[in-house]
Amino acid sequence: MFSAAAADADFLSAEMTRRLEGFARGIIDTKTKISSIESHAIDIFVLGDALMNGIYVVDKDRIITASNHAYSEITGLWEHEYIGKPLAAVVEKYFYNNYSVAEIALTNKKIATGIGRSKRTNRDLLVTAIPVLDAEGNAQEVISVLRDITELVRMQEQLQSSIEKTELYWNELSYYRSMEQDACDFICESPSMDGIKTAIAQVAAVDSTVLITGETGVGKEVIAREIHQRSRRRKNPYIKVNCAAIPASLIESELFGYEKGAFTGAAGQRKPGFFETANGGTLLLDEIGEFPLELQAKLLRVLQEHEFIRVGGGEPVKCDVRVLATTNRDLAAEVARGAFRKDLFYRLSVVPLEIPPLRDRVEDIPAMALHFVRRFNAAYGAGKSIEPEALSALCRYSWPGNVRELANVVERLLVIGAGPTIRECDVRAVIGKECADVSRFESSLSELKSKEEKRAIAAALAETGSSHKAARLLGVAQSTVVRKAKKYGIDSW
Repeated sequence: MFSAAAADADFLSAEMTRRLEGFARGIIDTKTKISSIESHAIDIFVLGDALMNGIYVVDKDRIITASNHAYSEITGLWEHEYIGKPLAAVVEKYFYNNYSVAEIALTNKKIATGIGRSKRTNRDLLVTAIPVLDAEGNAQEVISVLRDITELVRMQEQLQSSIEKTELYWNELSYYRSMEQDACDFICESPSMDGIKTAIAQVAAVDSTVLITGETGVGKEVIAREIHQRSRRRKNPYIKVNCAAIPASLIESELFGYEKGAFTGAAGQRKPGFFETANGGTLLLDEIGEFPLELQAKLLRVLQEHEFIRVGGGEPVKCDVRVLATTNRDLAAEVARGAFRKDLFYRLSVVPLEIPPLRDRVEDIPAMALHFVRRFNAAYGAGKSIEPEALSALCRYSWPGNVRELANVVERLLVIGAGPTIRECDVRAVIGKECADVSRFESSLSELKSKEEKRAIAAALAETGSSHKAARLLGVAQSTVVRKAKKYGIDSW
C-alpha cells in the first residue's frame, strides 16, 4: 500500500522533471533561431501566450524590457509595475522568493531554473532563465519563462500528505495487529489447564464444532482464537459475532445476509452475512446462550447441512465455515427449561471445553501479570516493572472477574503508579485487603518467583534482542539481566 503511493510520487516527480527538461530544450532551440530579441519578440511572446507561459526579457543592466500578456495574467502585475524597472526591485516587491533566476543566468551565463511565488496571485511558478550570448560569450539579455505550477504543487502536496497518512495508518495497523496477537497469546502454566492444552491441539486438527464454556472473563475468546490459529484455516477469515450485542430483529440478516429488497431498508444491493464472509475460515458465535430461540433451527441447519438461505431469498447458499461457540451460561439447564433447543445444544457441543476460573489456576497469574505489564508498557510508552512481592499479592486475590479483571488491574497499576515499579502496596491499594492472606501460598512463592523471573527475562530478551533493552523493559540493571539469564540458562546478547 505504502510502496505503491511512494512509487506514484516518484513517477510524478520523474514525469515533471522530464517535461521541464523538454520545455527548456525547446526554449534553447528557439533561442538559437533568433538573432535578436527585437526581431523575434512577437513570435516568442505569441507562442508564450498560446502556451499560457509568461515570458519576460531582462537586459544586461538588469532592467526588465519586455513581456507577454500571459506574464501579467500569471503574476497579477500591470506592465507599468515592472517594465523599465530594475529586476531586483520587482522581485523583492512582488515575489516571495529572495533571489532572481534571471540574475543567476546573467551572472553564470548559463540556463538557470528555480521556483517562486507571486505575492499578487499567490501562484507557484517555475522559472527558467535562458541567457542570450554575443559572439564574445557575454550575456546581452535573458529570456525568462514562467510556468504556473500551482496545481502541480497542490497535487504533490496532497500526494505527500496521502503518503504520510498511509504510512501512519500502516504503522498503526501493524501495531494493532501485533497487539491483537499479543492479546491472544495463550498463557498456560497451571496443571488445571493441561487438559485444555491437549484438547486445543486435538480439535485444531479437525473441523468439529467446539462449545467453550466458563465464567465471564476466563478467556474463552482467547481459547477460540488459539484453536483457529493452530488450525488449517488460520490464513482464512476469523470472524467473531457477539450474539448478545445484535438485536434479535437483525441477527438473522447479519448472520445469513439478505437479498435486494428483502425488507424495508434493504433496497440496495444484496448484502452477504457473516457466514458468507467467513467462508473458508472460522466463525465464533460468542454468547451463544443469547441466540434467539426462533432462529436456532436455521442455525442448526447451517451446522448440519453447511448451507443457508438469505433473508428474502429462495436458493440455498453453500458455505464452508468452522463454527466455535462460547457461553457463560449452563446450556444444559437452558435446554431443560425450554430456552434452548436440545438438538442445537448437542450439535454445538461436539467437543465441549470448560475453562476453569482464574482462582483455580493460581500458577497462571504471575505469567499473565507479566504479559499484561509488557503489553501495556508497549501501548503507553512506559517502562515499568513489577516486584515479586506484587506478583505474590496478585496470586492471593480471588479474581471474581477472572483474566479480564486481572488485565484491568494491571493496566490501572501501570497507569496510576507514581514510581517505575509496581509494588505490593500498590496492589493492596487497588484490590484491597483480600490479598493479605499468605498462608495458602507461602510454600510456592519462591518457586513461582523463579519461574516467572525466568519467563520474564527470556521474553524480554526475545522481544528486544539485547540485554540492554531487556533491562530497560524490566526496569532492572543490565548486569542483573545478564546474571539472571546465566543462572537460568538463557542465551543473552
